[in-house]
Amino acid sequence: MAAFPVPTAHLETSGDLVLRAAVVAYLGRYRGQTRQHSESDLRVFRRWCTDHELDPLAAVRIDIERYVRWLLGGRMDRHAASRRLRHLAAAAGVRMPRMHPHMLRHTFVTTMLDAGVSLRDVQITARHADPRTTVRYDRARTNLDRHPNYILAAHMASGT
Repeated sequence: MAAFPVPTAHLETSGDLVLRAAVVAYLGRYRGQTRQHSESDLRVFRRWCTDHELDPLAAVRIDIERYVRWLLGGRMDRHAASRRLRHLAAAAGVRMPRMHPHMLRHTFVTTMLDAGVSLRDVQITARHADPRTTVRYDRARTNLDRHPNYILAAHMASGT
């Protein structure tokens, strides 16, 4: 599905730089995804091309990649990930004073184990070489409801 529904013949005959720049930006920047371009997207792309003395219609992949890095603010480092997580948590109303991105990994492992996924499968998914590492990530490992003795006692008490 084309993100910019304009007949191809119109692109070839019109000299509309904005429209042609949209096609260049779409093909180079959003490969494999659908994206609706707005007029402001195109203005930003044209301004960036002008600032970098680049013809928008002659942009090649490396130019588009530079544009995307500029648009997104560069690469994320671990501090940027922490800031992003704190921002998202604040927007969601979650208060955790020592929140960090690695907590998401612990939550992922704990949730999978709580859902009944086998330790071996979680270990493979988390890319841990040793299952003991996966067990350390399990935040609910001290939960007595999951302790084998309690599970056995509950089974025996049920009479089955």
